[in-house]
Amino acid sequence: MKTSASFTIIATVFTSFSQAATIKLCTEPGGCSDFPIETKICLRVPPHIVGKPSYVDTGGPRCAFYRDQDCIGDFFHASGSNPTFPKRSSSLVSSVFCY
Repeated sequence: MKTSASFTIIATVFTSFSQAATIKLCTEPGGCSDFPIETKICLRVPPHIVGKPSYVDTGGPRCAFYRDQDCIGDFFHASGSNPTFPKRSSSLVSSVFCY
């Protein structure tokens, strides 16, 4: 029984560290791509979307969208449905970190 209880605690800690989610990046109305993410992990945006998004829907998590790959450089935050990106920010989208 103790082993089972310990396993449950470890599993709970692990699942609270990173969770799968999907964000939607759109280059134009109706031109959207679903982008699977893991929270608390920096991910590169697919090459066909880099520098092009004009709309994002994070599905709830708060995300930082970075100009450079590997989540460095200039960024902006978004959460939920954002009909438009901040001015001049679509060129900032090369990687994303959600939490």
